[in-house]
Amino acid sequence: MTDFNTLSIVPFGWFKLILFYITSIIIFLLIRKAKAFFTPKRPFFLELLYLISILIIGSSYLIIFAHGEKFYIGSLFIEKGNKDLIRYSSLFFYVVVISVLLSKYKKIN
Repeated sequence: MTDFNTLSIVPFGWFKLILFYITSIIIFLLIRKAKAFFTPKRPFFLELLYLISILIIGSSYLIIFAHGEKFYIGSLFIEKGNKDLIRYSSLFFYVVVISVLLSKYKKIN
């Protein structure tokens, strides 16, 4: 019980946990829309820009999983109570982001 901040309005870091999930879902939806825009018959530069952005987002999720609150982005979301939950969720979102990269193109309305 020493990990919980009892003076906080919302203990366990629920607000930051929900904020992490909302941010991750928004990033995922933006990646899917970007894939629909960048991949069909676009110049090589735009495809390369898309690939680099996917790899940066995916690697930041992987770094959050590996280093947790030592990484700047991880310190924005991690509190003592939700550390493992955020870390394993970031591993899940890493797999989701990379799977979007490897999936075939489908037209998204």
